[in-house]
Amino acid sequence: MANQYTGSLEHKIRERFQCGARELLERFAAEGITYVEAEKRIGVTHGTIRKWSRRYDIALKSSGPEEMLREQQDRVKAFFAKELNEFNFLSRRWHSAA
Repeated sequence: MANQYTGSLEHKIRERFQCGARELLERFAAEGITYVEAEKRIGVTHGTIRKWSRRYDIALKSSGPEEMLREQQDRVKAFFAKELNEFNFLSRRWHSAA
């Protein structure tokens, strides 16, 4: 998620893909890429991609129900994983066992 420390989506895309956000989103739309696939390629949430897509009036392909279910199942597995990760770090206790 972009904030004052990480830069905007435009900056991330320019660094990684050497093109602007509009150009990349247009390319993704032409290729028929879904928001979830774009999320994985760019490295930001699909909500951020949807926001920028609306800003440029570009519609990517919506994920099918099976893809959305698989994504949700993957996130649930990550939440209940024993190792600390981006999905479960706020649900863990922060005290050390003495």
